[in-house]
Amino acid sequence: MNTASLDYDFQTRRLALGLEFEDFLREALLVYPVRVEIEYSSPHQTPLPANTPFQARAYAFEQAGRFSPYGLMRSASGRYSLSYFPDIKPQIDLRVYDYDRYYIPRRLRIPLRTLAEVINIENNEVPDYLNGRIRHLTMFPGAAYHSSAQVTGLRGRVVRDGEPMRWAYVSARLPLTGNVIARTRGDDRGEFLLILPPEAAPASDLTAQLDIDVSIAGPASVPVPGSAGLPEQDPWWDLPIEELPPIGAVDEVSNGSSVPLGYVTALSTLRTIQFSVGRLLTGRDEVDFEFALP
Repeated sequence: MNTASLDYDFQTRRLALGLEFEDFLREALLVYPVRVEIEYSSPHQTPLPANTPFQARAYAFEQAGRFSPYGLMRSASGRYSLSYFPDIKPQIDLRVYDYDRYYIPRRLRIPLRTLAEVINIENNEVPDYLNGRIRHLTMFPGAAYHSSAQVTGLRGRVVRDGEPMRWAYVSARLPLTGNVIARTRGDDRGEFLLILPPEAAPASDLTAQLDIDVSIAGPASVPVPGSAGLPEQDPWWDLPIEELPPIGAVDEVSNGSSVPLGYVTALSTLRTIQFSVGRLLTGRDEVDFEFALP
């Protein structure tokens, strides 16, 4: 059979970016899906699923290659991908969130390899041809995150000038060593869920109480919207953008261990909390964290 006479319609795609998300508490893939949208301008307009049931398309995007996509495609494995498209930039801004508040949203600025670099890698048959195109990102628990009844932790809130402080970064440290044993983040309502790992309580200590130092980091100055209507147009306008380092550099952004530029730890939030092992503390046990700078 002469296939040269056949008229095939095909399209070649090359991976520009692949994302794999990890649940910070479970240290495994996310149980609940997230949306990964591309930010092109401010205010960001969230595209809604069209022409198909909302539940089926809420977390998935298509990419035809002939236009700029709204977001990354989601596979059945829970991984996300973006193919090269016309006018793609050297870096891309992404917004990651879910509708049900299982996870704290993130905004990320990720550098990309150029298409020419990728083609050169393929032509030279480099074994690890996906190097620099796959990123592993950590998501922190949100207000609706499902946790077991026996966890040791705290549901808290951060306020600033009497109002909820948005997008706080929370750290838990051992008092004697200062080692960070747990992290989490606050949402747009100032609320956070901090869960301590099982190893936080030494096996030799047969006690129901555990003293842990908790601190809060936030923006040094209160964010100011660029326009009067921005908060109404974009509810997450002040979510800090976390810039991932260049390909091959040490990365403490993807796993959430670093704080954004302009964030500082307020001495007013430094507090030693007596956790009850196997119990989740709430506002009845601990008052709000007051974020105030000297």
